[in-house]
Amino acid sequence: ESDLEKEYFIYTTLWEKGNASTGISEDTINSVIQSFQESRGFELNELQVAGCKLTMYKAAVLSGCAGSGKTTTSDCMSEILRTLGDDYSLVYCTPTGKACRRLAEVVHTTVRTLHSQFSIGLTGESYINTNVGKRYSNQDEKEKKIFILDEMGMASMPLLYEVVRNLNDGDLVYFLGDIKNNIAKIKSFAKKVKRLKSNNDTDNV
Repeated sequence: ESDLEKEYFIYTTLWEKGNASTGISEDTINSVIQSFQESRGFELNELQVAGCKLTMYKAAVLSGCAGSGKTTTSDCMSEILRTLGDDYSLVYCTPTGKACRRLAEVVHTTVRTLHSQFSIGLTGESYINTNVGKRYSNQDEKEKKIFILDEMGMASMPLLYEVVRNLNDGDLVYFLGDIKNNIAKIKSFAKKVKRLKSNNDTDNV
C-alpha cells in the first residue's frame, strides 16, 4: 500500500479523535488550572490556558519552540486529564531513549519509547506492512489510555503511522513538539491530501 494511504489513515484517525469530546467541561478545566496555579505559585499565560483546554478533545497537538512553556502546560493538562478517573491510565512516551530520560526527570514517572510502548519492530512485524489500518480491532475497553507523546517533532511518518494504528478507539492522545520540525511535513501532507481528494472526486464522477 502507498505512503499516501498511510498518511491519509493518520489524518482521518486523528481528525476523528480531534473532533470527539472527552467529556471534560470548561468549568472543570478552569477549576484544575486554579488549583495548579496555587500549588505552583505562578499563573499560566493566555496561550498556556488555551493549551490546557485541548483536553476537551480526544486528540490534540501542543506545539511550541523550546522555552515556550510546553512542559508546564502539559503538566497542567495531565492534572486535568486525571479527572477522568480510574477508567484511564496516563502513559508518557517519546521517540528516543534520551528524550525519555529527560522527560522522566520532569514528570517523575516511567516514560517509555514509542517502540517499546507500541511494540514497534518487537513482534517480527516490519515498517513495510501491506495492511493499512488498525493493528488491533477489539481491545478491552477497560484498557483505555491517555498518551502524552513528547518530542514528536523527531518522529518520522512511518513511526507516527505505527503509533496511530495501535491506538484503541477509546484512547486519548496528545502530541507535544517543536513546530519548526513539523512545518515541512504538514505542508507536504496537506498537498497530498488535496491531491487524493481530487482523485477521489474524479473517480466518483
